[in-house]
Parts: sequence; C-alpha cells; structure tokens
Amino acid sequence: MPPTIQTIDNSQTRLGDFLQAELSDSYEFMAASAFLNSGGLDIIASEMRRILENEGRVSIVHGADFRIADPDAIQTLVDMKTRYPQ
Repeated sequence: MPPTIQTIDNSQTRLGDFLQAELSDSYEFMAASAFLNSGGLDIIASEMRRILENEGRVSIVHGADFRIADPDAIQTLVDMKTRYPQ
C-alpha cells in the first residue's frame, strides 16, 4: 500500500493527537520539520522508541537555522540514535 500524505494544520485535528494515533501501530516513521522542540518531541518519543525497539525505522530531518531548535530535543534524538543504532 502506498504511503498516505496528509496536511494537518491544528484547526480540526491536533498534530500531536494525529501522530500518536498513527504511530501506535506503525513500524516506520519519517518526518521533516523546520523547528524541533522538546514539547513536541515528547508527545511522540515513546512511540518512536517502541518502533525502534521492534526493529523498525525512524528518520527525522529538522532545521537548525536561527538557533531555534531546542538543544534538549536534539539530545533526545542523539540518545535514541546511540541506543538504537539501526
């Protein structure tokens, strides 16, 4: 089945709620975000860990321009990469 592409603008569905629901039975997660912060990452971090613990794949591309990216969120991703090198 080809992947589904959706746009979420938080007006009818909150992005965090959508991601949690979609990730609950996923084996792969790919995301791109202009900004990265701990608040947003914390919403989906447990599901990302579950995917990785089950030999799944997680890939996140994020912007780091203008020093807006949250260093704690970046550290969380680095820690996940260290613990789950696959």
